[in-house]
Amino acid sequence: MRTAIIILIGFIVWGACIGVARVLGGGSVPALIRATRTFMIFWFMIAVTNMWVGVTQAGYAASEELPIFILIFGVPAGAALAVIWRLRRRMRA
Repeated sequence: MRTAIIILIGFIVWGACIGVARVLGGGSVPALIRATRTFMIFWFMIAVTNMWVGVTQAGYAASEELPIFILIFGVPAGAALAVIWRLRRRMRA
């Protein structure tokens, strides 16, 4: 359940990044792409920190935490990559 909540938080953070891009960048495609890239870097750091806490504080082995890390980072980042891909296609058209 904790993993699902963290993934949901990832989507909320991504939405916040998109919201900031819409306000500051006027909703332009390059601003949305930049915001999504920024989210992915930020989210990677959060996911690594979560894994580090799981290994050092909670006592899990790195091999146990790695699949959780992949889920926590991969689901929101995969969706973000799909959006970047579609936005780039829209820019080229």
